[in-house]
Amino acid sequence: MMILVLLFLTIYSFVRYRQAVLLCASSLLFMPNLASGIPNVKLLYIISMLQVCLFYLKGYYKKKDIPYPKWLLIPSLTTSVGYIISDIYGISHNLPVVLVNCICYFYYPYIIWHLLDSKRQLTSFLKYLLMFFTIVGVYAMVELAVGRNFIADYFNEYGISEAMMGAEGTSERFGLLRCNSILPYSSALGMLSALMFFILLNMKTLKVQINKNKENILLLLLPFCVLLSGTRSQFCVFAICLMPIFVWKDFLKTKTAKILLFLGVIVLISFSGLFYDIAYSIIDSDNSKVGGSSSDLREIQLEICLQYFAQNPIWGNGRNYIWEYVRPYHPMLMGAESIWFPTMVDYGIVGCINYLFVILGTVITLYRKSFVLCFFPLAFLFGKTVSIVIGVELSTLLIFTILLYKMYTFYGKQ
Repeated sequence: MMILVLLFLTIYSFVRYRQAVLLCASSLLFMPNLASGIPNVKLLYIISMLQVCLFYLKGYYKKKDIPYPKWLLIPSLTTSVGYIISDIYGISHNLPVVLVNCICYFYYPYIIWHLLDSKRQLTSFLKYLLMFFTIVGVYAMVELAVGRNFIADYFNEYGISEAMMGAEGTSERFGLLRCNSILPYSSALGMLSALMFFILLNMKTLKVQINKNKENILLLLLPFCVLLSGTRSQFCVFAICLMPIFVWKDFLKTKTAKILLFLGVIVLISFSGLFYDIAYSIIDSDNSKVGGSSSDLREIQLEICLQYFAQNPIWGNGRNYIWEYVRPYHPMLMGAESIWFPTMVDYGIVGCINYLFVILGTVITLYRKSFVLCFFPLAFLFGKTVSIVIGVELSTLLIFTILLYKMYTFYGKQ
């Protein structure tokens, strides 16, 4: 089955290159767990590599556009070089995979930048994005209603997903089933829904209207999807995305702001008990009844990671060292509940600095368009710091940053 999907996307990329790239960047990007039909090769990576090659073979690199922001380019280059050196000097060696990762994480956003060169292309990208997240939100409601994720079960049973979808479990939190919809994990559902909600708020502020019905549906569905993820860290990500609302004059002037604020007050009053439980579980996770990671567990994980970090503190031990060499001997690592645990073990101090450098680059790039946009990468950083959120990589941050930048370029105040 997946080999047919691979064949279709390959042909589509040759026939309608730009639309194929924008379609994949607004859907396949969020499902990196999908198999390609070729053993040990993920669909996202092989299609991304193909589309990067076609960017040059079809001559799109010749088209004139605003240069790629140096604050996105330089951190991407230093991080890629750091990954390669970590592979050379580390214990875990797999240079071909590292090179593929660098291209997919950092070069793929570069071609997205150049393909979003007009309002028309930006509109197409937003249309695909709204369509994808509408499917995500609607199926999350179906999953909640039936109490089971049939798509995840099917994907896992027939090897369509290379990693177990919904592997965080189907337990309940805050009286609701933890859902992941068609995304790899419930934490990914929470984080991506929060970030997409932020993009929607900016669309409303800039008066970018693609599909009014889908936009209004998502304004209601996405916050509920964050709740259905049952992931406290992503509740905080959503809260950070909401912070600018109260000081964002351009947004407060919109009809959407008045409706959302009114609905927010009603929901807070009506479900005050639920929000109290959520707030308490975040403030005092050790004594919370909902379960999840405690501070003691995170301290144990940090102690384990520091032992292996000390083996090569500068460059780290190489890609996936923490999963292939460390975790088998330390079950307590479980999901290694922070991006900093695998980063320090695999890529060392240089890797950690480069990760922060990428975040800083996106903050500076977005700040040049609007101070409000700085909350976006900060929300991403917080979410990845307190929960690893497997399946949401730096490529997601870079492409969403490019999307916001282009929105303000084409629709912002001149």
